[in-house]
Amino acid sequence: MKKIFLFVILSLILLSACNNSNNQPSQPETVLKVYCDNGFYDAVKVPSDEFDSLNITLKIDLTSTTAFDCMAKLLSGDAKAVILSREYSSSEDSLMQKYKVGEHPREPIAHDALTFYTNVDVQLDTITDKQLHEIFTNPKVNFNTYYSKSPITTIVCNSHLSSEYFNLKKYLIKDKQIAKKLLFFNGVDSVKNYVKSNKNAVGIGYLSQIKREPNLKPIQVSFIDSTGKYQYPRSVHQANIVRGFYPYIITHYIYLLDKQTDVAMAYSRFLTKNGKAQTYFNKIGIVPAFGKIRLIAD
Repeated sequence: MKKIFLFVILSLILLSACNNSNNQPSQPETVLKVYCDNGFYDAVKVPSDEFDSLNITLKIDLTSTTAFDCMAKLLSGDAKAVILSREYSSSEDSLMQKYKVGEHPREPIAHDALTFYTNVDVQLDTITDKQLHEIFTNPKVNFNTYYSKSPITTIVCNSHLSSEYFNLKKYLIKDKQIAKKLLFFNGVDSVKNYVKSNKNAVGIGYLSQIKREPNLKPIQVSFIDSTGKYQYPRSVHQANIVRGFYPYIITHYIYLLDKQTDVAMAYSRFLTKNGKAQTYFNKIGIVPAFGKIRLIAD
């Protein structure tokens, strides 16, 4: 009799709870507009959709734009969160100092490689960091200066407002001026399509953009590392990013306006700490920023 009584009471409680929930109005959605660097948009769209599917009331409006626009939205306070594949520029640093604006909270999402890539049929597989630097900074030096059979005459890049162009200057050009005329496009797909169709072109982009493109290949780059040791050219691969065997390693970040917006904080934690999101970045061939990395030999 006692068991039956308990069952009845529980049933009544559950029925009451169901009736109450049916009478309660649904909670309104909270939508967070996130401006995303168009160089990383395709890679972050899938985990962003996953975040939406796991949250009934929290939604992300992910908007693709240039890296420059992302930072402008953040600095003006028009964005609560931006996803950006670069650091602050020197001019942005100066403005922040002038107006006494502190650095924004940010978390790394994943590590990637700035690559120089060609059509898969082009016979140019390796180059040195020094040669690349000379090609971009010396008007008298071209790819065929070092490789007489090289067909490369055109250098293609995402917009001059892109993080790809920013990182090119930061990691390769450094304190020099670019002496080559670059062909700029507004968008990653336009750059890739041009390189696929033109065997005289080299594209500038991230490994995450071309990893699953069978018609494109990144050029392997040898370099002198920070310890003075020569690193021979290796395949542009996430394992070599982890080991520091590539010279142009970049980080994708999520920047927050502050830590006061719950949705922005939840989204940031999801991208940077959630197992599904971080596993996805590993799956597409780059290095997730969170978690222990263990390399296994084939």
